[in-house]
Amino acid sequence: MPKDKKAKEETGQKAAPQEPAAGEKNGKRAKKHLPAGLANRLPLVLAILGILCLVISATPLALIFSVAALVLIFRDKERRQRLLTRGSATLICAVIVASCSVCALAATPTGSSAPVDTASQSEPATTTENKTEPAAKDEEDEPDLEGGMVTVSLSVEDWTGADTSGTITISGTTNDGDTAQDSIALAPGDERLLYYEPGSYTLSVDGAPFSTEDVIYAAATRTITVSNNDLAVALAIEKDDEAIAAKQSEKAAAEEAQRQAEEAAAQEAQRQAEEAAAQEAQRQAEAAAEAQRQADAAAAAQAQQQSQQNEQTVYINDTGEKYHRDGCQYLRKSKHAISLSDAEALGYTPCSRCF
Repeated sequence: MPKDKKAKEETGQKAAPQEPAAGEKNGKRAKKHLPAGLANRLPLVLAILGILCLVISATPLALIFSVAALVLIFRDKERRQRLLTRGSATLICAVIVASCSVCALAATPTGSSAPVDTASQSEPATTTENKTEPAAKDEEDEPDLEGGMVTVSLSVEDWTGADTSGTITISGTTNDGDTAQDSIALAPGDERLLYYEPGSYTLSVDGAPFSTEDVIYAAATRTITVSNNDLAVALAIEKDDEAIAAKQSEKAAAEEAQRQAEEAAAQEAQRQAEEAAAQEAQRQAEAAAEAQRQADAAAAAQAQQQSQQNEQTVYINDTGEKYHRDGCQYLRKSKHAISLSDAEALGYTPCSRCF
């Protein structure tokens, strides 16, 4: 066999085993349809989603995501070998999430996964009870055939107010000897329909809620006898003229007492003012008298001084027209004693040296 042909046959025999089968080609194409980066990160993404689902208590979804991440990790031999060798966090997270999910599912009661509509199941019994209760209630509320309906109304004399109600007290005794006690609130102009067993009852209402500062209302009372008939009871609250007159008298007395007190206070103030004025006038008079006394004393002192000066002894000489004190230099030649008044009367003037 020629060498070239033999080489070709050997080459063909060596190349034939390396040709992949059709199924293997399709498998490789199927594996390569995702990018390598996305295929490597997908298990990590699924593990993170499983953790989030576990956090929000969505345990079944967490288990699904963790199992999907483990399947993707162990499906590819190269990826499984790489993750196992490097100790990847993706594998650890997926295993933890799967373990926690399995534990959570195992701890969850089987009855809680399928909630039962207890309301719908118990509804027929409740409906039955509701059907029987009104009948029993009607039997309890149904009055005896004996007795009567009493229509109670309220009126107030010259009442123009609003949003005011009176409390009507009903007390009495039935024909069977039972004591009855009741109270209702009723506004003027309104009425109320009540049922009472046969017996005697007293209805009373106080007029205090309707009284004002100037108008006083008296209480109203009615006594009725209930038998097998209907009654209409009108409670009329009227003005208490005696109380109004007494209150007006008290008010007038209080005003008179206040007026008298004010008048007494004014008189006292006037007396104090007059007393103060008298004291001031007396003080001024005393001050004027003291001033006059002092003036008189000063005048007297001045007059006395003047008199003393007039009675003073002075000296004149034979030649001069001046009067001198004793010891003056102008008295060396001649010296004659004379009173000051006489010297002034004779026309002598004081010496400029000794006076």
